[in-house]
Amino acid sequence: MIRVINDNLGRSLHNELYNRLRQACLSLNPEIPPEGVINDWLFRLYNNDPRLHILINLNDQMNGISEHAVIDVVNVYGTNIVYCHQIVKDKPTKDIVDEYMEYLDKLKEATAASCIAFTVAKNAKVYEKRYGYQTVRTMLVKFDALQSAQQKEA
Repeated sequence: MIRVINDNLGRSLHNELYNRLRQACLSLNPEIPPEGVINDWLFRLYNNDPRLHILINLNDQMNGISEHAVIDVVNVYGTNIVYCHQIVKDKPTKDIVDEYMEYLDKLKEATAASCIAFTVAKNAKVYEKRYGYQTVRTMLVKFDALQSAQQKEA
């Protein structure tokens, strides 16, 4: 696992990373147009924001990124929260998820965060059982016809 930073590797992966983040946003966060989100993340990345963590795994056989995560340390009213926006695996394996979960735990400790939070579209029970998370609320979204059509395209 590599943390992408503002260096030659980070800049050389820009297009591939942008496309992966966009696809993930379309499927994981269809309630928000992806361009603004991704532009903000990449602006923060290239401006060395220490609170943003974009992690990748490179696959030599694929000549590119095979997994990624976007994690943010957010200050909410004086309390740090580690918020995981995305974890995307091309071929899901428990080892990869374990690696990301361990990173989240260590980041929580390092930043004295009160909790780790993320949303999932499915498999919430797996995260509860395997990693000790708990569901604390459910998010409901009502889409207009255009957004629904765009979501189906993704």
